[in-house]
Amino acid sequence: MNFLQDLRFGLRMLVKNPGFTAISVLTLALGIGANTAIFSVVNAVVLRPLSLPDPGKVVVVWETQMARGFDQMPVSVPDYLDFKRDNTTFAQLGLYQPQTFNLTQTSEPVKVEGAQATSEIFSVFGVNAARGRLLAPEDNEPGAGRVAVLSHNLWTRLFNADPELIGREVFISGESTTVVGILPEGFEYPLATDTQLWTALQIDVTDPLQGRFEHSYIALGRLHDDVSLSSAQADLSRIAAMTEKQNPETNDGVDALVIPMREVLTGDVQGALYMLFGAVGFVLLIACANVANLILSRGSARTREIAVRTALGARRGHVLRLMMVECLLLAFVGGAVGIFLASWMLDLLISYGPQELPRIQQVGLDLPVLGYALVATLVMGFLFGGVATLNLLGRDLIQGLKEGGRSAGSGGGGSRLRSSLVVSEIALSLVLLIGAGLMIKSLLAMSQVDPGVRTSGVLTARINLPDVKYPKPGDVAAFYHELTESVRALPGVTDAGLTTRLPMTLSGSWTRMFTREDKQAATMPEVDSVGFRIVSDGYFETLGYRWIEGRSFNAQDSADATPVAIINESARRAFFPDINPLGQRIRCGPPDGLLGPEPRPWDVEQVMPWRTIVGVVADVQQSAVTDEPQTLVYVPTAQNGLDWRAFILTVQVEGDPLSLVKSIQAAVWQIDPEQPISEIAAMDELVSELMAQPRFNTFLLGCFSGLALLLAAIGLYGVLAYSVAQRTQEIGVRMALGASANSVLWMVLKQGLKLASIGIAIGLAAAFGLTRLMSSLLYDVSVTDPLTFIGIPLVLVLVTAGACLIPARRATRIDPMVALRYE
Repeated sequence: MNFLQDLRFGLRMLVKNPGFTAISVLTLALGIGANTAIFSVVNAVVLRPLSLPDPGKVVVVWETQMARGFDQMPVSVPDYLDFKRDNTTFAQLGLYQPQTFNLTQTSEPVKVEGAQATSEIFSVFGVNAARGRLLAPEDNEPGAGRVAVLSHNLWTRLFNADPELIGREVFISGESTTVVGILPEGFEYPLATDTQLWTALQIDVTDPLQGRFEHSYIALGRLHDDVSLSSAQADLSRIAAMTEKQNPETNDGVDALVIPMREVLTGDVQGALYMLFGAVGFVLLIACANVANLILSRGSARTREIAVRTALGARRGHVLRLMMVECLLLAFVGGAVGIFLASWMLDLLISYGPQELPRIQQVGLDLPVLGYALVATLVMGFLFGGVATLNLLGRDLIQGLKEGGRSAGSGGGGSRLRSSLVVSEIALSLVLLIGAGLMIKSLLAMSQVDPGVRTSGVLTARINLPDVKYPKPGDVAAFYHELTESVRALPGVTDAGLTTRLPMTLSGSWTRMFTREDKQAATMPEVDSVGFRIVSDGYFETLGYRWIEGRSFNAQDSADATPVAIINESARRAFFPDINPLGQRIRCGPPDGLLGPEPRPWDVEQVMPWRTIVGVVADVQQSAVTDEPQTLVYVPTAQNGLDWRAFILTVQVEGDPLSLVKSIQAAVWQIDPEQPISEIAAMDELVSELMAQPRFNTFLLGCFSGLALLLAAIGLYGVLAYSVAQRTQEIGVRMALGASANSVLWMVLKQGLKLASIGIAIGLAAAFGLTRLMSSLLYDVSVTDPLTFIGIPLVLVLVTAGACLIPARRATRIDPMVALRYE
C-alpha cells in the first residue's frame, strides 16, 4: 500500500514538472534507444546461437601452407577423404563447393545460388528433410543420377510449393535433375544464407579438378559431444602430417585448421560491432550523468520538503524509497520511449547498413533485446537515482528547514558532485569524438585510394553457361564471342570485355601455382602462387587499365596460337626483379619436378602450358582498399585451358550504364533464350560496397559522438546556470562594489572552462589508451594521429565555451539592487 502511495506521488511530481520530465525522458530515451538498437545488431550477428542443433560443435575445416603464404585455404578432395577416413574426433565431416545454377523451367531463365555437397553436410547441420529425402552416400558416387535438394523458399517461390515436385525431373544448368527433397522452412546455410539448391558432389579423384593440387572445397564438421576444439585440431594435424609424408610433392607444409563456424561468420565484423557497442555505452553513461545533474539541481528546491518529512517522523529509508520510485518511474518512461526510438533506428540500420553483415535480416526487437533494454533502464534508474538521492539525503536538513530551502542545496558537496558529473561527461564525449575523428580521417584516406580502373560508366553482368549445354570449349568461346560482338554493336557502347573476377569487388580470390621457366623449383616451399584471371580482348580497354609495357590481348590470341599471358606490376617486381619479363615464359602451375614421372596430358597441355608474357599492366585494387596489391597473371579466354564457363561481362557505356540493362538481356536471350543473366550492376555501385562497412561504422560513431557532445554541452550549461542562480546574491554584491560586466562574464566562463579543461585532460589520457583497440578498423591513420588529438579538443573547447556563454551573459544582467534582496 505504501508503495502504491509512493508511486502515485511520484507520478504527480513528474506531471507537476513537465519541463524537467520532458528533458529527462528525452535524454534517457536517446541513450536507451541507441543502446538497444546496437545491442540488437550485436545480439543477432555475434551473440545469438546459430539455428542448428548444438551449434558450438559445428566447425569449418581449412588447410594452411605457411611456406607459400596461405594461412587459410580451401581443402582438396583427397585431403578431405583422408580427414574423413582417419579422424577420431568428428561425428560427421562433409564437403561442399558453392555453385551457381541455371533454372530454365520458369517464365524466364533464373540464376540460383547453391552448392555441390556430400551427403554428410546435412548431418553436420543436424537437419532433416521436410519432404522427400536428403542427399545419400550413393548420390556422391561417380556416374550416379543427378539429384537435387531445394530450400523451402525456392520450392515456394519458383514451384508454388507443389507437393508433387518430389521425384519429378527439372532442368538445372541444362541437365535433367531429379528433385529428391525439400528442406524445412526457415533453414538457412549459415555461411551463405542465399544458398537455395543443393546437388550431389560426385567424388572422382581421377578428375583433375579433384586432385590434391586443387584446393577448391570447404569442409564442415560436427564434433563428437565430448571432443574439444583443440583435440579436433590435433587430430586433423596428425592426419595432415601423415598425408604430407605420403604425398610430399603436393602436401609439403600442408596442415589443417579447425575454426568454429561462429568465428568464421563474425570474424570480420565482430571488432567493429563491439567498438560501436562500447561507444553507445558511453552515450548511455553521459545521459545518466545528465539526468543525475538535473535531479540534483531540482532536488535542491525540494530540500525543505524532505526536511519537513523528516521532522514529522518520516524515516530516511522511506524518503529514500520515495525518491527512488520517482527516479525509476522517470527511467521507465524514458525506456519506453527509447524502445520506440530503437525500432525506428533499427529500420534505418537494416535499410542502409551493409547487406554483407551476417544475419542482418534477423536483427529485431526480440525478447533478449527487450530484456537488455529493461536491464539498461533499471541500471540507469538506480544509478542516477541513487547518486542524486543519497546526495540529497546527505545534506543539512535542519539548516534547510530554517532557511526555507532556497539555497540549502548549494553546499560544496552538491556542487562538487555536479561538477564531477560534467567532467566525466566531457571526458567520455572527447573519447568518442576522437574515435569518430580517426574513423572519418580513415574513411577519407580510403576514398582517395586510386582503384587503378575505370569505375564510372561501366555496366557489369554475370553469366554462367551450363556444361551440359555447352560441353566443348569451342561452344563456350562461340557464345561469348557472339555476345561481346553484339554488345559492342549496341548504341552508346564504347567497348566490352569478359573476366572471371572484377577488381574492387567482394568476390573471392582464385590463385594458382606459379613457375618461371628459367628458375624451376624442385620442392614445394620454393614454388610461388599468383592470382589467376581469365579475361578477353577488350577487357583491359573497357576498364581503362594503365599499361606499363607490351600489348593487350587480341583476336589473334586464339586456342591454336602460342599461349600468352599478361602480368601486373606486383608480379613483375616479385618474379622478374632482374630481367625484362616480356618474352619470358611462365607456367600457371607447378614446375616439371612436381608433375610426377608421368604427368597427365590434361595437366601439361591444357591447364599448365608454358606461356609467353606479352604485356605488363598496372596494379589495381582487387578487394578491400586496405589490402596490398596481389600478384596477378591474366590469360586470354580462348586459351584458358580450364574450360571455364562463368564470366562477368563488362561494358563501357556513354551515359547511364543501367539504361542498357534490357538491351544486354535481349542480346543474351537472342543467342540462348534459356540462359539467365544475373548480378547486373553499375561498376561504381559494386565499388561502393567495399566502403559500406567502414562508412557504416563511421556514420554511427559520428552520430553517437555528436549526441554525446550535445548531452555534455547541455550538462555543462545546466551546472553553470544552476551556479549562477545560487550565486545571484554574491554576483549582486560584486557588481554593487564596482565589478564590471566583463569581469562577471569571465568569472562564469572561467568556471565552465575549468571543468572543460579537466574533462579534456582526462579524456585525452583515456583516448590514448582506448583508441589502440580500434587500430584494425583504421586505414593509413595512426591511432595517436596528432591532428585529431589536437583538433578535436579545440572543437570541444569551443562548444563548451558556447555552452558557458548563455549563463555567463545572464549573470552580467543581474540587477544589483534585486540581487541584494535575493533570499
